Amino acid sequence: MNKITFLFIPLLILSACKNKDDDASNYEMEDDLITLTNLDNDLKESSGLLLIDGVLWTHNDSGDDAKIYSIPENAPDIDEKVNLTNALNVDWEDIAQDDTHFYVGDFGNNSGERQDLVIYKAPKSILPEDTDTEAIRFIFSDQSNFDNSANEHNFDCEAMITQGDHIYIFSKNHVDKKTKLYQIPKNPAVHIAQMIDEFNTDGLITGADLDQNSNTLCLLGYNKTGDIYESFVWIFYDFTASNFFDGKSKRVNLPIETQVEGIASKGDGTFLLSSEDENSNSPSLYLFNADKWK
Repeated sequence: MNKITFLFIPLLILSACKNKDDDASNYEMEDDLITLTNLDNDLKESSGLLLIDGVLWTHNDSGDDAKIYSIPENAPDIDEKVNLTNALNVDWEDIAQDDTHFYVGDFGNNSGERQDLVIYKAPKSILPEDTDTEAIRFIFSDQSNFDNSANEHNFDCEAMITQGDHIYIFSKNHVDKKTKLYQIPKNPAVHIAQMIDEFNTDGLITGADLDQNSNTLCLLGYNKTGDIYESFVWIFYDFTASNFFDGKSKRVNLPIETQVEGIASKGDGTFLLSSEDENSNSPSLYLFNADKWK
């Protein structure tokens, strides 16, 4: 009897999923999104964005080699290509950084069956030269079933940030349209990604970045009806430490009818966004002002 009670209490706690703005009628529409440029044809599936020392980097998801690209913010060009020489691109979905390293997440998991999820870690100082990587491998703490049907599970993943000694991963829940927050140490090893929180995003999360200067987290995502995408950004602020969902939050819908997956903080309250080549829409780069919605 005591064991049953012990297990039941955590389930009740986790079921109280946070979302102070869960009425879709409260979602506002961004009417001032800036289109900066189309992207080069080699970047049709730009899936992650990151500014490192003022240089914008991106990568494709599955279907490309293990490489990242530096690009300008105002022209459809590629400036540099950097190979991660001992890495594989099964399904790269996001890129993040700390003071010394950058991290590429090979954790796209549409099938829900992957047991080879990995984050590649490489020194920023080597850029723009090719570099070896170290592997941070992990499994989700709450996943025991790997026999899933495509897009019918809650263990897909396309978004991450770093803070302090940890990497934080945000799941893409195909079933309940929430996101689960997981914590992983940064050291190369095999880890169990511990679920520490959950938020009702009312959509599928595809990217994340943290503005350290304003302590603002943005989660990028979409809903899909037929062939039409409804993209959005969740803005989180006034939180402490890694309690990202305990502060204030607001969802803003975007006037982009395709998958938007890359997001990078510029450190001034604005974020760069990248979209994919889909539904006759060219892959593009946008500028979103998160500060104006706070």
